[in-house]
Amino acid sequence: MSSCSGNNRNYINSDTKGVVAYIRCYLNIAIHIQHFFELETKRILENEHLLYAVDDKGDPIILSKLINNEALDATLLAKLKSVEFSEAISRLKKLVDNGVINDSVATIFVRNYKLLTALNQLRNTIIHRGKRIMKYCDLDDFFATNLLPVIKEVIECDYYKSILFDFKEYGYYDAICEIIKEGQKSTPDYSKIAYAKELARCKKNLFFRNVEKGKEDEEYVKKIAAKRTKFMFEETYLEGAKCPCCDNMSMFEGREMIGYDIDELGDEMSPVGHFRIIHIPRYVMYKECGLCGFAYTDFLDI
Repeated sequence: MSSCSGNNRNYINSDTKGVVAYIRCYLNIAIHIQHFFELETKRILENEHLLYAVDDKGDPIILSKLINNEALDATLLAKLKSVEFSEAISRLKKLVDNGVINDSVATIFVRNYKLLTALNQLRNTIIHRGKRIMKYCDLDDFFATNLLPVIKEVIECDYYKSILFDFKEYGYYDAICEIIKEGQKSTPDYSKIAYAKELARCKKNLFFRNVEKGKEDEEYVKKIAAKRTKFMFEETYLEGAKCPCCDNMSMFEGREMIGYDIDELGDEMSPVGHFRIIHIPRYVMYKECGLCGFAYTDFLDI
């Protein structure tokens, strides 16, 4: 995929259709983002009162103890049934709307009630039915214009100060801001969004691996090159190529199979009957840094 297609939705969506890596990432994203909002909604409810976050049609003894703020032993705690997210966010909305809960995070959640309900429905279509896989550009749009602005607002609350600090250290916060900015344009450049996402992914590697920008150890890079080219037969070390993320001369080039195209072998109308469908592997050329892991194809305008 060429960087010139960064604004061409139809081309991008058709080129990523059926790509296993994209589907795998999509599933992880949809499930984990929803899980965050579900856990935080229940945390807020439990902080106000445990009864708000559990099924109140359970054991009457448990209900009595909860009403009277009596401690539950381990046996009774094990019997507690947490409410589903749809019920939890509905309860939170009623409590916020009626002034029972004034938590700043809760207020943001309730203000975005329809969005979180839609996110929950999206997650359910994946978990229970496995039907819906959003197209690449639609997913970028959904995050850039809807979810990421909410996530940015949430992590800027006082409760998440330590998380915000980590996000800024790892480069996540800058990436979120950049993606939101690009998503506000009438015609977003999806290659720029992809670049921001990849930078955020690899800057954390820089942080934890203590890789200094532009300070590669030449001998270490050569060891990586020898190891990678020995076991990855389609990878070659790019002499003198600088990584866009860590500024080190530690780039490799390789080829990866990303899926299959379907083609016909023979003539469907042939009386001989030699017609059959064949799957032709689809490959993409990529470049990757051996130090920080930054990887990209021609889709990114580097």
